[in-house]
Amino acid sequence: MTQKRAPSAGYAVQGVLLLMFFVALSIFATWFFLQRNWWLPEVASIHGANLDPEFLITLAITGFMFIVLQVCLGVLALKFAENGKKRHRPQSRLFEKRFAIGAASFVFLVDISLFLMGESSFRAAMGASPENAVIVEATGERFAWNFRYPGPDGVFGKTDVLLVDLQSNPLGLDPDDPAAGDDIVRVNQLHVPSDRPIRVRIRSKDVLHSFALPNFRVKQDAVPGMEIEVGFEPTRTGEFEIMCSQLYVRAHIEQCPHGHGGWRRPCRRPKGRRPVHRSYNRRRVNVPGSPGL
Repeated sequence: MTQKRAPSAGYAVQGVLLLMFFVALSIFATWFFLQRNWWLPEVASIHGANLDPEFLITLAITGFMFIVLQVCLGVLALKFAENGKKRHRPQSRLFEKRFAIGAASFVFLVDISLFLMGESSFRAAMGASPENAVIVEATGERFAWNFRYPGPDGVFGKTDVLLVDLQSNPLGLDPDDPAAGDDIVRVNQLHVPSDRPIRVRIRSKDVLHSFALPNFRVKQDAVPGMEIEVGFEPTRTGEFEIMCSQLYVRAHIEQCPHGHGGWRRPCRRPKGRRPVHRSYNRRRVNVPGSPGL
């Protein structure tokens, strides 16, 4: 003989508590994002100004759906809490089909709209290089970025992995190639002009790295054996941080405080810190006020 379970008022209390929790979570999440304590840094590029509205629209859509789903969970937890009364409703296949088709169509339309909004910005960053673009090579390694400029001749010299020396020749420039003689190599110091398109050719010497310029809304992984080009056009002058999303140690976020004009000098190590493979100068982008380097 099957013994019937006695109704428990605890399930109803749990339903009320869950509803209160989901409502409080939705309110806190909305308040937290409105405070903008952890927000995007000030934009400093043309395509970044176009990406920010799309980011806000995406956040608004996902935030609205988050609140709706959390409140629905709380309401269902309260409504169907076990309190001794059966709440059985027959299934409706027609309703399920309509709901699935409607939800899929809504998500598809939102995705297509966001794609079309961001396509132009994506092409500006990843498309063909403009004729007047400044070309810079960025080669990642643990724990630094090596930036190479082509020099006055505008041609990058040849490199050879067998010539790599971590201190004197980190990129393996070929001394027998005349085009390599005037190439300029700087560690963790990227200098670019304002109001001109910039193209950065990203490489890696060892493992995966992630080249990120938050103020310019640029982020691209560096993959060993591949050269990936990204672009941006600065609209502001000043100094901006270069970040690497592949965080290994503290060396990825340390800083060297020279101003523009001192970028040809080596960076001094902060007091009380041990040197970590030429990487105790913080990665930064310097955009001078003049249009040239």
